[in-house]
Amino acid sequence: MAAMIEVLGVVKRFGRFNAADRLRFSVDADAIRPLPGPNGAGTTTTIKLQDRHQPRFARPKRWEFVTGGTLAPNLALPNLLAMANPANTQGRPARRTSATAAGAGRCARPPAGRRFGNGTCAGNPPWAPALLGVALAIGLLAGSAPARAGNGTVVAEAKPFVTHFTAYGQVEPITILKLRAATTGVVDGLDVVPGAEVTAQTMLARLTGPTAAAELADRTAAVASAKAVFATARKAFGIQRQNLGLHLSTEQTVFQARAALLTARAGLDSAQSRLQAVRSELAVRSPKSGHVLTVAVADGERVEAGQTVLTIEPADDLWLKASFYGADAGAIRPGMQGRFRPAGGGPTIPIEVRSILGTLRPDGGLVAGSVAALPAPEWRSGESGAVVLDGQKGTLPAVPTRALILDQGSWWVMVHSSRGNERRAVVPGATQGDLTLIRHGLAAGSEVVVENPYLEFHKDFSRAYQQPD
Repeated sequence: MAAMIEVLGVVKRFGRFNAADRLRFSVDADAIRPLPGPNGAGTTTTIKLQDRHQPRFARPKRWEFVTGGTLAPNLALPNLLAMANPANTQGRPARRTSATAAGAGRCARPPAGRRFGNGTCAGNPPWAPALLGVALAIGLLAGSAPARAGNGTVVAEAKPFVTHFTAYGQVEPITILKLRAATTGVVDGLDVVPGAEVTAQTMLARLTGPTAAAELADRTAAVASAKAVFATARKAFGIQRQNLGLHLSTEQTVFQARAALLTARAGLDSAQSRLQAVRSELAVRSPKSGHVLTVAVADGERVEAGQTVLTIEPADDLWLKASFYGADAGAIRPGMQGRFRPAGGGPTIPIEVRSILGTLRPDGGLVAGSVAALPAPEWRSGESGAVVLDGQKGTLPAVPTRALILDQGSWWVMVHSSRGNERRAVVPGATQGDLTLIRHGLAAGSEVVVENPYLEFHKDFSRAYQQPD
């Protein structure tokens, strides 16, 4: 981009003191270059040098300094000094600075009585340098400033938004399986350790001992007796059916033999079921796949009926628990959708809030339990990460962030109306780039001050104080 102003090797001395020593800088079009410095650094002198050698009429070609160096604009600027003193342009011929080597850049000698004590050119008052600097900044800003509604304001536009609730969450088991001894016995074959992975219906140990053996023997004998009764009843039923064909038996006798056969069959099924139940009670099996958490007994130890042998954490009964904080946490409801991002990496898992666990915690947090929205999620117990829930959708007015004013813990904006600029308390929300959504206190379409809103807010600051005696 071409330079709008270029300063080359400017030097200004006051005796032995160098106010500007080989100063070089440039200002691009549509840009602002600050000229900072403490008192005595020569910043004011630099601006005055610029003004002193500015011709009094528009479209200057080149600025030259008395003490050397040039300030060359590539774009013509308005004659700000002539604007400050219109008398300079009323029927007066154009005066140009001398370009000779002996007096490069000196102003033409003004008429008598038209010279100010500060040495500026005729018709240029002492405050002209400040006016030139302010006007130059405004001119440079005009090319890149956003569209405004007027009076340094912008219109608050309605922007779509989605409320997000963010928290830290951890994957936990919904339930813990406790495998208990179904009958009294001695643990045999228990060789698992905590952390071991087990699959469903895997036998982890057996219960043996005199009590278990006696009960197993009784059930086995009952099955054998029921089989004998069933065999006898089946044989009798066959004989009666054969005799019925030879007219040696009646239909009633056949029906009675069939009823006895059915009763014997039911007795055999019952005996076999009791035997299977005893065998199942004597085997310690995992009903689900998972990981062993604790082992409560040792191999060879005697246990009583109902005593815990070990605990298992199921692999498919996991959910996500997260604590949400803030005034909006109470808006979380079951059924809300969201996502879980594991801290250790991996794919994002969609989730759904299943329940809210009671009331607020003592620290102000609200605990929500969520389950995976997809079957067989790729998460593990103890895994942690970020939980993001999608809440309410809608539109909110948005203003430039620079329009917000923080005063005594509250946020304000200056709203422009037909009565002038007035204060308006607001509640900011999320940000979208350089815009901030306003949740409460402002309506879309309002004109908000963006030019020095803080100064406008505190313009009556001095009224709260009394001048000292």
